[in-house]
Amino acid sequence: MGGVRLCTLAARYGTPAFILDEADVRCRCRSYTAALPGTKVAPAGKAFLCRAMARWIAEEGLSPDVNSAGEVAVAQAAGRIILYGNAKTPADLKAAFTYGAGHIVIDSLPEIARIAALAPRPQRVGFSLSSGAAADTEFDLAGFASRMCRAIASECIRLRVPVPCLVIEPGRPRRGTRHRRYNHSMASNYNLVGLPR
Repeated sequence: MGGVRLCTLAARYGTPAFILDEADVRCRCRSYTAALPGTKVAPAGKAFLCRAMARWIAEEGLSPDVNSAGEVAVAQAAGRIILYGNAKTPADLKAAFTYGAGHIVIDSLPEIARIAALAPRPQRVGFSLSSGAAADTEFDLAGFASRMCRAIASECIRLRVPVPCLVIEPGRPRRGTRHRRYNHSMASNYNLVGLPR
């Protein structure tokens, strides 16, 4: 691993040991960004997260995808955080605001009120695009994204969320969905209820 024999690593650190090759991690990050130009790549922190890993992937231009206050605290060294998860607690949201999460992915409309109530400054939010379709199935994510963006904007109006408390950004395609058509048609949705691009 990294030009070092495993028996040498075992002798030095003992076993079991969790050892990463920084050069390999950075190479994989570059492979993703090269394969998906112009896309925000967000590796899941739940796969493995430590301060060094968060720093490596941030230095390669990726943003850690975290799910809890604890993961936010670890990933804050990266300076680029996406808070994701379907059961965010007030503590998770407060940690995201404290450490300056770049984006919070809204998982349900009720989350809008919680985020708006706790946000100390305008917060960028997005939503997950998961069609439920197989990767080889054509799916109109542009239309789906447009409907989601309008639903979030409508909920902001209903709740009288101050503008621009939440800044709606394009959805986050999940692995396995076709998303090549969705970016093109999103621009018209940004200015709903005065939310800036």
